[in-house]
Amino acid sequence: PVVKLGDVLHQVNNSIILEDDVLYTRITVKLFNKGIVVRDNAYGSEIGTKKQVVVQNGQFVISKIDGKSGAFGFLPPDIVTPDFPVFEIDKSRVLPDYLELILANPSVLDNVKATSSGSTGRKRLSVTKFLNTRIPLPSLEEQFRYLGNIVLLRKRQQELNNAIDEAVEVFNDNIFEL
Repeated sequence: PVVKLGDVLHQVNNSIILEDDVLYTRITVKLFNKGIVVRDNAYGSEIGTKKQVVVQNGQFVISKIDGKSGAFGFLPPDIVTPDFPVFEIDKSRVLPDYLELILANPSVLDNVKATSSGSTGRKRLSVTKFLNTRIPLPSLEEQFRYLGNIVLLRKRQQELNNAIDEAVEVFNDNIFEL
């Protein structure tokens, strides 16, 4: 079956006004489906945009500007700017890993790009048009079956990336001791 993203994603808006003396962790969403990373930690007094959104672990976020280039992912609890719409995922209908792979598909990204508007380099995602994007949605059992090997390979890839980082650290520690 094919459904609209709006059938499985529901936008949430837990806006707050930042307090000057509170330390906030901010995130950034990397391009090309490379995930979400901590941008920095800053006091409210150092952050220009005072209205921000508090997010929950596991929520889905997409960049209004760079969503067309795969800037989306699933969140740890942090603060994001209003340029990152936040969504709850209907996990009774879609697995997060499945949704992530569907949204990284070139045809879906092309659709997101086509429904974004504004000047060439700063086109903004229309949340309404994004939620009207149609995606294939097999049963949870089928989604799980499709994902099996990919999830295992991603886990191994992360383990290898961690091993490489550790080996580079040992190399740097040893080589600069000389």
